[in-house]
Amino acid sequence: LSVHVEVDTGMGRGGTMHSEAMDLIRHIKTLPHVHLEGLFSHFAASERTTPYNDQQWRLFSGLLSDLGRSGIDIPVKHMDNSGAILNYPALKLEMARPGIMTYGIYPSEETENKARLAPVMSFKTTIVLVKEFPAGYGIGYNSTYVTRDKTRVATIPVGYGDGYPFVLSNQGEALIRGRRAPVIGRVSMDMCTLDVTHIPDCAVGDEVVLLGRQQSEYISANEIAAKAQTISYEILCALGKRAPRVFLQKGKTDAVEPRLRRIFVPGEEKSIARIDHIIRHCFQTRTRSEELGDAIYYEMFETLFGKEDRQLELRSSFRYDIAIAQLTESAEPRRRTDAYFQLKTHVEYKKT
Repeated sequence: LSVHVEVDTGMGRGGTMHSEAMDLIRHIKTLPHVHLEGLFSHFAASERTTPYNDQQWRLFSGLLSDLGRSGIDIPVKHMDNSGAILNYPALKLEMARPGIMTYGIYPSEETENKARLAPVMSFKTTIVLVKEFPAGYGIGYNSTYVTRDKTRVATIPVGYGDGYPFVLSNQGEALIRGRRAPVIGRVSMDMCTLDVTHIPDCAVGDEVVLLGRQQSEYISANEIAAKAQTISYEILCALGKRAPRVFLQKGKTDAVEPRLRRIFVPGEEKSIARIDHIIRHCFQTRTRSEELGDAIYYEMFETLFGKEDRQLELRSSFRYDIAIAQLTESAEPRRRTDAYFQLKTHVEYKKT
């Protein structure tokens, strides 16, 4: 088994303490079935050049020197994240771990003149409804926006359930036909509304860009993060979490990751074995690990749900009962449509 050992040189998070690293490494080297392939640490503030970064590097490089003098060879060493790659190019180890740089985003203003990066991620949807409202009409939950004049409003199927920040209610913007359209009213779970009065030719089906470029206009992750009072990292990780992700290679679609929300529709073969295979494959795909996916399938799904009805105590005031029909080749479920195998669920909760 090949492993990489993390050393805490000042991040104050994961990893063995620097003072204990040498003893741990010596112990691992005695284990016959473990191959110590890598050693790494993590900068706590590499987006800026600070003495603290220098201190962390001294601790890590000192450990590497001690290992060398002890005759311990570790093939792969790594410490550079995006900020360190840009601010400390002289720290060249066998591997680096770029994070936000892979999105084409600079980790800080200090690093913006140290490399040429181009943002690669955009988040798009389409208009699903356009309506005109008279003056004095409330828009969205609690009417947090009231029209001052006759207003043309476009609805898009994106909300905070898709990672679009709720705090952008009445202050976010989107791009339609190369022009900015302000978010008016509250951002709902699955929808939000845009003022398109100044874009009279927009229509249902038009592309809407929430992050990225459209014609000469551009909405950046940093712009969204500033309005949402957070960091661009969070915006990039959250946006589109329920949407299909389209990966482009040289301008052409290379791969499409499916939505997180799925409905399983069996094909011609309606056996329980086929449905089990689909669900098991889903777990493996979403976890990107056959071993972890199987663990979730067997322990959480088959054992917990499939054997018998269970009561799941999610919260002290919330109970969710799930009943899954036991299908066999000779026994039909009690209720089944031509397209779906059904679950029976029962929810009880009380407000306290």
